[in-house]
Amino acid sequence: MLTAPRRLVPALSAHPFGRGVRLAAALLVAAAWAGACTDEGGTSTDELTGNAAAKLRRCELLGDGDLGPQAVIFGPSVDLDCLAGCFDTLSCAALEAFYCAPPSVEASECFEDCTVRFTCANGAEVLATDRCDGNADCADGSDEAECTGDNEFVCADGLRIPLAFRCDGDEGDCIDGTDELDCPTFTCADGSTVTDRNRCDGTSNCADGSDEQGCAALTCPS
Repeated sequence: MLTAPRRLVPALSAHPFGRGVRLAAALLVAAAWAGACTDEGGTSTDELTGNAAAKLRRCELLGDGDLGPQAVIFGPSVDLDCLAGCFDTLSCAALEAFYCAPPSVEASECFEDCTVRFTCANGAEVLATDRCDGNADCADGSDEAECTGDNEFVCADGLRIPLAFRCDGDEGDCIDGTDELDCPTFTCADGSTVTDRNRCDGTSNCADGSDEQGCAALTCPS
């Protein structure tokens, strides 16, 4: 069962489930971020984050400011339309229990059901993002069969890494750093830039901390 932590950073961006943190930070397997990032159903991360923030504010659970998508996208392999449906249908009481006083069975089960999985040849299931990531996650190796490279990023030196590591702010994936080139960026107050997904993620990536300024804070009942 999925649970949210009792203590959330002001941006609500600490990964709530403590599982698959490295890929979870990448959220969705996509080369683009923010406005360009959609699932097959067409819901973008911007739309989901905006709608979820509006619902949390209607429930009087969120203050003013920007909301990082890590607060509402729980894991690297999720259906955004499904998550949007959860925020639409869950009651304020269920969301309050999830964000403010976990565990919340109702919300946890709804969000858990949004995880997209790949079925191995032996019938076991792994995360959809494990498909063709260069590591055999199925015991029978079927998640790495008939791969075409669509789930990989090729560094300039030929090294292949999971596509989810593209533009994730970690320069240690491609040795030559090419996975972090031409990525959407956030401009810090001092003029430097960080990857866009660092905005309101709960960690100061700008030297001046401006990427964490103006972020929404959780307003749980005392």
